[in-house]
Amino acid sequence: MSLTRWRWIPLFLVLSSVALHFVTVLIYSWKPDKLATFTVFPFWMWCLIGIALAAFGFLIFKKSLGLCITALWLLTLLLGSDESSSLGNFNAPRLTEQRPAITDPSRLLRVLTLNCAGMNSEPWALIKSYDPDIIFLQEISHPYQLRQLVSDLYGDRGDYRFHRSNAIVTRGKIEREIKNSYHLTQHLTTRLADGSALELINVHLPTAETRLDLWSLDCWRAHTQRRRLRRSELSIALQILEKTSKFPNHSAIVAGDFNAPASDAVYDLMRADFNDAFTEAGRGWGNTYHAKFPVLRIDHIFATRHFTPRSATTRLVPGSDHKMVVTDLLLN
Repeated sequence: MSLTRWRWIPLFLVLSSVALHFVTVLIYSWKPDKLATFTVFPFWMWCLIGIALAAFGFLIFKKSLGLCITALWLLTLLLGSDESSSLGNFNAPRLTEQRPAITDPSRLLRVLTLNCAGMNSEPWALIKSYDPDIIFLQEISHPYQLRQLVSDLYGDRGDYRFHRSNAIVTRGKIEREIKNSYHLTQHLTTRLADGSALELINVHLPTAETRLDLWSLDCWRAHTQRRRLRRSELSIALQILEKTSKFPNHSAIVAGDFNAPASDAVYDLMRADFNDAFTEAGRGWGNTYHAKFPVLRIDHIFATRHFTPRSATTRLVPGSDHKMVVTDLLLN
């Protein structure tokens, strides 16, 4: 009698998994601001919960329904997770410290972004080992060392600009700088090897909301407001780019710390004109935060369609709570 009484539990687990699948796919596809708290978590986390519910129900219930739902979740995990593209991107060349040998080296642009927060010592040695052409830095504690970094990497041919806690370092000279006293965003113009203009935007969007008390309405409101704030700042930066340059005819790179997981709606602003370098050409686990246990990819390098991402990687930097992102872009 007692066994019969509890037979509904496995069925309840399977049906809960079905309901979670419907809600997860709907929310991550629609990405409403009011449900931003749900998408703060990586997509694969909800998939693992759904798989656990369905698999546990199958093991007890011994019905094909649980097995089918488990298979559905696995397919959803492969198709929907941001990490799937880079983990399965076996054809992309592996990015190493040594620059690749290509027919026309002037077409290669190596770009690097790093949030330096929490570092007791500066990561210049590691950065210099990759010989980057453009460096995007956020939360720099010792900006006076940038001049020496430029000198060591490029001699008198390099240049840099520092804005509040952010900086951009370039192999060539910087021709123009647009300052925004209200945001951390930097906007510079430099030149490519062929003489064409290259627009650079270094972003450090507002810090992610860390509240996880999902039972509180205030938590959901806080995440909603923070997403809207990030979208507003990024939108202003892109509007300035469009109004002050010949974008999208001229090439542009937007990189930095977006403080939002890769599935966040804020990136919808980028998709019309930019490619995510790591999605296109990254290999391995590309998540950048937290460095010791990277479950979210919040540091990105976006490039216009003037470039083709050749390879991309992330690198652990001692002392930083972010991983460094490096990519090789080929000028089309």
